[in-house]
Amino acid sequence: MPEMERRSFLGLAVASLPLTLFTQSSRVEAPASGALVPAGEDRFAKIRPIPTGSSTFKVSTQDSQGGLFVMEHSNQKKGGPPAIYTTTKTSGST
Repeated sequence: MPEMERRSFLGLAVASLPLTLFTQSSRVEAPASGALVPAGEDRFAKIRPIPTGSSTFKVSTQDSQGGLFVMEHSNQKKGGPPAIYTTTKTSGST
């Protein structure tokens, strides 16, 4: 078996350290039951208005032990880019 130099071993150990710090444990227990949240309704029955519409929370991090967050955003104001110039054919033109 080839010998590993101390410097390369320490470099490998230091390089792998951030990976172990930022990974989550895969031993998260599933919740006992789920919650049905219909479209347009909030998981906690709160109204969350924003200037262009509203946001509703569907799955919170409290429900999933910090593993997932899902929200629904609804635009209620008309907006977007200006209309693109289009041409229409009239009955007399070809």
